[in-house]
Amino acid sequence: MVNRRITLYVQSIKAVAGTQQFERIWAWSAMAGTRKTTQTKYEYVLPDEQETIVKTVKNLCDQYGFELEIVDVTREKILDKVMHDNIKGIDVYPALLSDSDRWIEGISSKEQVESFLSKEKRTWL
Repeated sequence: MVNRRITLYVQSIKAVAGTQQFERIWAWSAMAGTRKTTQTKYEYVLPDEQETIVKTVKNLCDQYGFELEIVDVTREKILDKVMHDNIKGIDVYPALLSDSDRWIEGISSKEQVESFLSKEKRTWL
């Protein structure tokens, strides 16, 4: 028997990871010099609520026998974003989408996830 697929859409935020200072060498005509430059480093992180939901969904998908795919819409390419958001109709993250095109968005509790997965499991059998 093949596992059914569940896709979890999350939306990370761009957070400052640190800054780096370095000197740049420049030259123009007969003049040259150095200039100090600061570069800010960013990384994408999930808000705490979404991180909790990701862990919950991973555990419950294992328990119910679903294959899980996690998609971070912030890091998706523009064409992929259009495909995911407009076709699926998802406006609030995190959201769960089954391969039978049912979804639930704005997940905030384990009970919501369990209810969704148990309904999907029943339609599967």
